[in-house]
Amino acid sequence: MYELWQGRVVYGSLWEVEGGSIEISIEKSSEGINEGIVVIKYRDSQNIETKIQKDLEDI
Repeated sequence: MYELWQGRVVYGSLWEVEGGSIEISIEKSSEGINEGIVVIKYRDSQNIETKIQKDLEDI
């Protein structure tokens, strides 16, 4: 956790799944050196394509 706090390491995994991806990582906490935050992200490829199209239309 100390190395994470110092910015020397990155902990994370990424899985490509049908229809998107899942990412799990540990990020440093602003609370203290020995604390971290587990972050789970799911990206849905269908919704990403819809957002890209909407953003292009807005431009």
